[in-house]
Amino acid sequence: STRLYASPLAMDDDNNRERIEGLVLLLRSVLEARNRVMIEVNAAEERLEAVVSLLPCMREATVSPLYGNSGYAVKAAVPKEQLPVVIPAVKAAGGTDVVVTALAQIVP
Repeated sequence: STRLYASPLAMDDDNNRERIEGLVLLLRSVLEARNRVMIEVNAAEERLEAVVSLLPCMREATVSPLYGNSGYAVKAAVPKEQLPVVIPAVKAAGGTDVVVTALAQIVP
């Protein structure tokens, strides 16, 4: 397991506290990224709501129009263990061109 220890004296100093908290933020971002992957999928306009509703996002899915207004690109950082359920459901809802990529860091 990953652990970070800081002495109470170090935490009492504002400069040290800021540096330690920054390091904690970076470490947590890497640990969080280990549990999620980025899924990207294309969807026609009439299938967009169905596809987006299936994605277990951190906040909301990112939706961008495709070139030529031929549909939308949807992406979300989803829990890795949910992929076996999410991918078939997204395909059944009309999603196409599914791409899954690993994440290096997630900073909330």
